[in-house]
Amino acid sequence: MTEEIIQSRVFPPDTSVLAELRRFVLQTGEMLGLADEALRQLALAVDEAATNVIRHVASHHPCSIGCACERDREHHEVIYEITWEDDKPFNPTAPDKETISKRVESKTPGGLGIFLMHHLVDDITFDYRDGKCIVKLIKRT
Repeated sequence: MTEEIIQSRVFPPDTSVLAELRRFVLQTGEMLGLADEALRQLALAVDEAATNVIRHVASHHPCSIGCACERDREHHEVIYEITWEDDKPFNPTAPDKETISKRVESKTPGGLGIFLMHHLVDDITFDYRDGKCIVKLIKRT
């Protein structure tokens, strides 16, 4: 499957840009005719991915956050690709239900972002090429 890039933007790694990033997702997704629920889910998943980069990468490795909206050529999927520069790959696994339950019971903040992202989109892929981490958040239409 090949993708066509609809629009892309680069954001500084700062929480002050998260509202602008969500607007970008909502506007590009609306342009593609995504339903409101799918748009909200994608915006939240992209926000979570960017927040993780800001909190866990940018503090020790200067980077910017790229966000590209793509659509597969058959128009069955909308893909938001989040990228950032890093010297090592990022490929987390979603926590299992037992881990999630323990975090919720202990009221420990954080640590649920990857779990949340997996439940908001239909598929997630992680890649690392040319010094860039790439997270693809895929929603079927």
